[in-house]
Amino acid sequence: MDIASSVIGMRVRAMVNARAGRFDDAERMAREQIAMVDETDFIVDQGDARIGLAEVLELAGRPDEADAATTEALARYETKGNVLQADLARVRLERLRS
Repeated sequence: MDIASSVIGMRVRAMVNARAGRFDDAERMAREQIAMVDETDFIVDQGDARIGLAEVLELAGRPDEADAATTEALARYETKGNVLQADLARVRLERLRS
């Protein structure tokens, strides 16, 4: 299995765990996916992994940490010039900050 598939699978499992209230498992998986993808030069995937962590943290009631993860994702999207995902990250930040 390639790294992109592994990371996507981990993100899905992390979200399932978070929605089931298993926040420790969800956060561990989300952070593992970040560690995996950070070993690559796939900047958009690095941003996506951080958005996954932000979703977990938001569901766990930790908006400040979700904000930080989203801010990191936004920086990666902007670096890559991914306007759509950068805009979506900004919308998430506005919601987290309101």
